[in-house]
Amino acid sequence: MMLYTVIGLGQFGIELCRELSNRSNIEVRAIGANQDETNAVKAFVDDSSHIDFSNPKAALEQFDFDENSHVIVAIGNSFEDNLMMVSCLQEIGVTHIYARVINEQHEYILNKMNVDARIHLARMSAILLASQLDALDYARVSPLDEHHSIAEIDMPYEWVGKGLGDVGLRDQFELNLLSVRRGPAEKPQEGRLLLELPTAPIIGPPDAKTFIFEKGDILVLFGREDKLAKFAKFVKSTNAKFTSSEHKA
Repeated sequence: MMLYTVIGLGQFGIELCRELSNRSNIEVRAIGANQDETNAVKAFVDDSSHIDFSNPKAALEQFDFDENSHVIVAIGNSFEDNLMMVSCLQEIGVTHIYARVINEQHEYILNKMNVDARIHLARMSAILLASQLDALDYARVSPLDEHHSIAEIDMPYEWVGKGLGDVGLRDQFELNLLSVRRGPAEKPQEGRLLLELPTAPIIGPPDAKTFIFEKGDILVLFGREDKLAKFAKFVKSTNAKFTSSEHKA
């Protein structure tokens, strides 16, 4: 089992503790600034304590930290407390430190302090949100680099009952089908929270020889962003025609 210690129990710290606790191979120790913070997480973490963030070194030395410990400094409301915590952890021999970034100056200092990783929530959230807002025809999108993404896009209605090998996804659109979400999946325009994880389960990876598309499938595709955008427009156009012809019938 891997033990992660989360220091700082604001909204991000609490949610991080909750998500880590859902992993079967991870134990979570939470450290907050007061009893109210530790009360917020004690129901789902393995251990919780509170210490004085303004003078943490003596308190931190009471924990069983060593060179193999993994500590996440999630403090986001105080530049000074965050840096003090990182510095004290390094003084007592912790080498695997992941620190939340508060601003550019803070990131510069953390880089000089040589922490394992810097957590830039604002930047990552902005990138993901901008990518989604730029592609509302997608159910979801995750950029991988400047030109490639993984996107979840509706299936063309005319594919229902057809096999993966029959639709020409790779030959015609130059896209790879990684998996399929089968079940109800909310979309941004239907009121779901934009960056929420979907509830519809993943199935796959699909076998090109045996996989058959079903009504309501959401395609999880990898490819260049221009190819994904072209496919999304194709789906929107053909599905609109399909729906129109159904109403006329």
